[in-house]
Amino acid sequence: MRLALKANLFKLPPALPNYVRATTEEFVLDSFQNLLLSIARFNEHTGRYPESITVVGYEMKRERFTKLHRAALRWPIERFHYIGADPDGQEGVEAQEGEVRSRKCDHTSAPFRPSLPEFS
Repeated sequence: MRLALKANLFKLPPALPNYVRATTEEFVLDSFQNLLLSIARFNEHTGRYPESITVVGYEMKRERFTKLHRAALRWPIERFHYIGADPDGQEGVEAQEGEVRSRKCDHTSAPFRPSLPEFS
């Protein structure tokens, strides 16, 4: 949510505190869970699953979300969008260091492998 607000993706006046169409998932342990549980949270709030998904995150995580996580969920590529934001200063340094550590993990051997066919 912080990155989306910083990039002014909601196009709302700064004084407006309520984001009617946005919600966050705060109990996840990694980026895959973030995507998966966000879909569940959407269903919890609307009673249906999303027609499309837009992820706002660090640009350096685009490939992980689009090629691994989206594919693991078998979510169609044409209904998935990623908006990358580049962090500044110390936040950027820490984010980059975290991404380097994460890339050392073999995400492709996780229980939800991206080798499954996509739904159309």
